[in-house]
Amino acid sequence: MSAFQLLLSVDAINDIDQGVEYYNRLSDGLGFEFADTIDRYFIKIQQLPSASAIRYDRCA
Repeated sequence: MSAFQLLLSVDAINDIDQGVEYYNRLSDGLGFEFADTIDRYFIKIQQLPSASAIRYDRCA
């Protein structure tokens, strides 16, 4: 099974970076734990994207 490529917008990357900085200000190293957790979930999403919920726009 091939992994899918996960694409993030510049805004999403900036939000993650800001989160890392924020959590590191709260507690030394907490932001890096946050980033590691996000990375692990991104890997899971790439490996099995169909495992997440499907959402439908009911207002269309």
